[in-house]
Parts: sequence; C-alpha cells; structure tokens
Amino acid sequence: MEIDLIFTMDLNRTFTVEITRAIPNSETGYNTFIFKCGNSIEKSDKDFGYTGELYRADVRITEVQGAYKDNCSISIYGLSIDKLTELTFMTWNPVQEIDPRNSVKITVDEQTIYQGTTYRVFADFSEAPEVCLRITGVVGVYAAALSKQSRVYLASEKRKVGDVFKELGDEIGVHTIVNKKVKDNLLPDITLKAGSVGSQVETLAKSLNLQYNLDFGYLRVAPKDEILGFSENDTVGDLMNSKDIPVINYTNGLIGYPIFNEKGVTFRAIFDPVLRPGNVIDLDSVLPKVSGRYVITSKTSTLSTLPNGQWSAEYVCYFLPRGE
Repeated sequence: MEIDLIFTMDLNRTFTVEITRAIPNSETGYNTFIFKCGNSIEKSDKDFGYTGELYRADVRITEVQGAYKDNCSISIYGLSIDKLTELTFMTWNPVQEIDPRNSVKITVDEQTIYQGTTYRVFADFSEAPEVCLRITGVVGVYAAALSKQSRVYLASEKRKVGDVFKELGDEIGVHTIVNKKVKDNLLPDITLKAGSVGSQVETLAKSLNLQYNLDFGYLRVAPKDEILGFSENDTVGDLMNSKDIPVINYTNGLIGYPIFNEKGVTFRAIFDPVLRPGNVIDLDSVLPKVSGRYVITSKTSTLSTLPNGQWSAEYVCYFLPRGE
C-alpha cells in the first residue's frame, strides 16, 4: 500500500540558486550571486556570493504545458541587512523593460530544474525577525518582450515548418523541438505581424493548427493529437507500447494516494529532477483503476531546506491508453 513519507532534516537536500543582475548603465555587463542552499544553517556571511555556504531556503516551481506559464518563487533566509539591501534591485519591472541579464537559475545535482527572467527581487520584512530575500522568476517574459518586425513567408519559398520555428527559438535562446510528423511540412503563405517573438510563435502555431510549449530552455511544437515530448520522435503510437518508461510506485517515491481528475490522475511523489511536463510515466498503485500509463501535463515542486520542509512534487497527468 502507499505510504506517506515523513521528511526529516537528516536527508541530504541541497540546491543552488544563481541570480544574475544587469549592471546599470551597461549594455552587456552583469553581476552573478550564487547561493548554496542546504539542510544546515552553518555558514559564513563574509564569503557571501560564492558556493560553499548553506542557506536555509524555500523554492516553489510551477511547470505547466503552455506558453509563459512556468514560474518560480524563492525565499532565502539568513542574509544580513546589508546583503538584503544590496540585492534588492527590482521591486517592479514592466515587461517592456525586461532585461535577459536579470535572471535566476536553480540546479539540483548539477541539473537545471528552472531557468527564467527575474521579475521581482526584494527584501521581505513582513515576518520580522525572520527576514528573507524573495525572488520571482517567470519563463517566457523575454520572449514576450523582444519585439520584431513583421515577417512574411511565401509558399513559393518552400520553407520547412521545423526550420522556421527553430529560427524563432534561436532568437530567444531556446532549443527547438518540432515533432517529426510536421517538421518537414512546407509553410503556406503566412504573415506574422510585428510584435514580440512569443506572439509570432503563437500566431504561427495557431495558423498551422499546432500546439506548442515555451518553457525554460525549450520551444516544443507538435500536432494537437500528439505529445509535446523532448524528442522529435515522441509520438502517441510509439509511447503507448514503449517498455522504456519510468515507473512510479510507493517503493520509489509515491506519497499518499493518487486522486482522479477530469482527464487522468493527480499524485504527489518525492521530487525527481528528471520528470517534467511532456514526460510519460507508468503509475503503479493499489487503488482500483488508477494504475496505467500517463502523460505529465503539470508539475508543482516544493523544495525546502527549512526544518520539516518538503522535498516533493505534485503531478497532474492525463491517461494514455496502451495499444493492443
């Protein structure tokens, strides 16, 4: 049967938060601040800004399939007032003024689990004497802010769908994956109006009746009846019968009992940096009619190095029937 795990502080939980900040009045310069967060409060403030310290911190990351929907909130405790003052550099920033040099990256075991533009970075005194640095990151803001002139594509040019999406992805610095069923299709006559790169990606996808996802590091495009996977070869037909699918059960991280949602199930498990929206998993449960193959559509991760903090993720999935 499923069991609920009690998280204790003797677990080895660490993650790194890296903040970059644009230097005022410089077109290219930026400063980098690195925080090593762990389940120990032993640290030395004199070495602020370098790995090796272990700060207490909370992180919440929301990943949802769809454009501009991934975001994170971070709270880092134990900084001196001077350091909090130094780091409070953005309390409100309109999209039009977003600078890609203002960014935040979170890594676990040297694997990036989040990367996006910082939207707010400020010292929070609302729960004094427990004071923290709060950071809000949003994926896709730079794509929404980077303006481009209109683009016209003519059918006579015989441009491939995959190539055009890749050009757009390259402009905002993401890796583009276009499903094999459409990547070599030729574009019809299409005009993308002047606007942000993000809006042009959306217009192109809608014009071609495709779905897309813009998250940290990736622009993924696929037909609406296919999976937004992490390989151009990911198709429903292949994944229905694949034997190379990770299994989630109570012996390897499942917490509590899954519950049904309108399209599949929602469940909680120990945080796994590998699993992301678009991945396919096999859920193994003792509950009736729950076990089966699912596609992850959203993941909400809660990572904490505070006493009794969580190290888990909630997954929302839809059911993927297996082929005969």
